[in-house]
Amino acid sequence: MRARIVLLSCACLMSATALTGGAEPLAVFECREITGREWPRTLVTYALTRDDYQPPAEARAGLPDAASPGWVKLKAPLKTDAVKLVDAAGQEQPCQFWRVEKDADGSVKSARVSFFASLAPGGQYRY
Repeated sequence: MRARIVLLSCACLMSATALTGGAEPLAVFECREITGREWPRTLVTYALTRDDYQPPAEARAGLPDAASPGWVKLKAPLKTDAVKLVDAAGQEQPCQFWRVEKDADGSVKSARVSFFASLAPGGQYRY
């Protein structure tokens, strides 16, 4: 757990620009290793929220502050059964959504998405 916290808060530069529901990404997860350390296959988790939604405190438990790069704002409505996670090469990768809060229409207001990633010293990933 400590390694994941260091990875997300100190060693990464991430942005919410790759969950895709079609041609346009709904979110982009990027990380660059800056400590000179190898990070073998590690489970990483990002919090997803709609721009117009602030999740309740219990939904934010265990995550960094909302200003952290571990929080990603969705670019468009998201339905978990209609998206896939793809890596920089365009290959689909497994991911899991959890702590999902939905609107009446089934679109996600807030969720966490977890997937495995690895980083070589000085390396980067983009999903």
